[in-house]
Amino acid sequence: MRLLIIALSLMSSLALAQEPYANRSRLRIEDIMKGEAFVGYSPENPFWSDDAQTVYFTWNPDGDTLRSLYKVNRTGAKPEKVSPEEEKMLARGGVYNQDRTMKVYTIQGDIFLKELPSGKVSTITATVQAESNPQFSGDNRFVVYQSGDNLFSWELATGTTRQLTQFIRGAKKEEPRKSSQEQWLETDQLELFEVLRDRKAATAIRERQGKALESERPLAFYYGEKNLSNVQCSPDLRYVT
Repeated sequence: MRLLIIALSLMSSLALAQEPYANRSRLRIEDIMKGEAFVGYSPENPFWSDDAQTVYFTWNPDGDTLRSLYKVNRTGAKPEKVSPEEEKMLARGGVYNQDRTMKVYTIQGDIFLKELPSGKVSTITATVQAESNPQFSGDNRFVVYQSGDNLFSWELATGTTRQLTQFIRGAKKEEPRKSSQEQWLETDQLELFEVLRDRKAATAIRERQGKALESERPLAFYYGEKNLSNVQCSPDLRYVT
């Protein structure tokens, strides 16, 4: 009897499994695959302006190919599309100083300083080389940023730019060493000709004078064919990691 009940249950399950499912939904796979083009575009990626009066966000109410940047005043006015000119100079993100009176940020590979709350903007770099990762020094006197593999500082009071590191890809080119015969010939000539001795001494003096007059430069560090990453400077600008 138990076997008969089990057999009937299995037959019933198979019959239900074979019965076609009636799809009562109006949704089609083609509609679902359209994503936002079917259900509508919601505002995304909101962020505040520096004066906390405006909210910016990406939106696509017209169903364009790409989203655009919009803004709305905190009073609840109608959202407006941001013009390319305004978006180009919009200070997104950035790093603030300790008392949050200034911030540094990048736009298209250049670095800018914005004074808060006056809104005054100063250009720190305007170069073909892309600069990145701007930070304030520990005493807020400098803005430190990276260009290529090297770090630079920009002094707020004077606008002076100083290179802090000199990382160079590849190996240092050494001057070719003279053979023992070439060294002997040079020594022999110097012993024989007083004019040659005077010229060599004058050259050595000029080199020493030139080095004494050179401006201070960061120590050259050759790192071969390896890769540098996450180059950081300590707050007092004394160490680099």
